[in-house]
Amino acid sequence: MSALVEVRGLTVRFPGSRGAAVVALNGIDLEVHEGETLGVVGESGSGKTTLARALLGLQRRDAGSVSYRGEPVAGPEVRQPRLRRRAQIVFQDPEGSLNPRFTVEAALDEVLRFRGRTKEAAQKETARLLDRVGLSREVASALPHALSGGQRQRVGIARALAVEPEFLILDEPVSALDVSVQARILNLLLDLQEELGLTYLFISHDVAVVRRMSDRIAVLDGGRVVEVGTAAEIVAAPAHPYTRALLAAAQLELLPGAGTRSGIRERGPGTGA
Repeated sequence: MSALVEVRGLTVRFPGSRGAAVVALNGIDLEVHEGETLGVVGESGSGKTTLARALLGLQRRDAGSVSYRGEPVAGPEVRQPRLRRRAQIVFQDPEGSLNPRFTVEAALDEVLRFRGRTKEAAQKETARLLDRVGLSREVASALPHALSGGQRQRVGIARALAVEPEFLILDEPVSALDVSVQARILNLLLDLQEELGLTYLFISHDVAVVRRMSDRIAVLDGGRVVEVGTAAEIVAAPAHPYTRALLAAAQLELLPGAGTRSGIRERGPGTGA
């Protein structure tokens, strides 16, 4: 399986108190293979979101490199429109990325018109995108505040899909949702990956969700990758003490099918919640 994204020696520092730098990422080496879901798990403050921003060229690097299909990814000072089309991010709370004065249709239309769609073509594409993420056409006229958390997340996914990406970074995509809605959104993501051939970087503090969604898992602690392996390997035989502590805190047990993505499919596709 070829590497879609390669990270070598990635280091990011932020200014700290009294002039001391805070190391957010420390010499990260990582690969994301085409067509897979690589889960990144770690506690709050471990560097997960900083890593996501660095992969998209949105975060200045102090050292190291990031490449996408062999092409270097620059920092935020350089515009990279090809990368923006190929790679997108879905946030924990999509409401923050939606204009509160824009209807769902207007939010999607903004992206589609930027990509050169005519008004008529954008309207048709909006209807298709809403259908693809399991939302009714009536949602198109709603403002973000009128939607449920699950509906807003579906709109966020639809906006990401509007540019026809091949790589999605999912940054805590279900952590703000209740358990039943989480399952529907995760099933939707699995369906979209299968249908569109997407590659995912799935970021979460919830090791149980990461286990169920991921082909491989990278464990992040204090800005370092302390362990990488298949989901089954990480759950069955964690090598690092931090990984073992995460699994113990989540009270995970190796059950039949544990560590495989089949465990999430307890429900059918989402219904718009």
